[in-house]
Amino acid sequence: MDRRFLTVVSLSLLFALVVAGVFYQMVAGAAKAPKPQKIDMREVVVAARALPVGITIKPADVKLAKVPASQVPPGVFTRAEEVFDRPVISSILPDEPIREGRVAARGSGVGLAPVIPPGMRAVAVRVNEVVGVAGFVLPGMRVDVLVTGRPPNQADTVTTTVLQNILVLSAGHQIEPDARGNAINTPVVTLLVTPEQAEILTLAG
Repeated sequence: MDRRFLTVVSLSLLFALVVAGVFYQMVAGAAKAPKPQKIDMREVVVAARALPVGITIKPADVKLAKVPASQVPPGVFTRAEEVFDRPVISSILPDEPIREGRVAARGSGVGLAPVIPPGMRAVAVRVNEVVGVAGFVLPGMRVDVLVTGRPPNQADTVTTTVLQNILVLSAGHQIEPDARGNAINTPVVTLLVTPEQAEILTLAG
């Protein structure tokens, strides 16, 4: 028999054995590979849209979403009806799970009433157009209150900080009459303050 032929046959057999061995290892490894574990999912109540402070939650405001059980925050609601008709006391972002500490109890009041602790006051303050219209002040932010005016017997205006680190409860506009009695749209923020701070705001205004 031709030696060259025998060499070709031997190499072919060796290659076939190598391929068969590799294939066997792949099949055996796949058989031994652990099956992926099934993740335990839980349904929780999340916000269907941004929920600002002061609104009362309605069915259209929330939805159910599935999250891994290991990632369920403490105090989160699991049934939508548990949050219906409850006032929001801390702004909630879209798709954020709704937790017990973010809503007040049913019947605790509407608007800003549920978010005002005993002994505190909610005071509405007019702000200038730069702050109000630009939207720099949002509910939940903490701000400093500055007053700009011209002291007696001085030609220049002076800006003074009268309060610091004050919580903003709401921000928006209200209709007020101007000096001529015409209705104007005025930027207003509502601040959470102590009675003493409320007096300072009143005097500063």
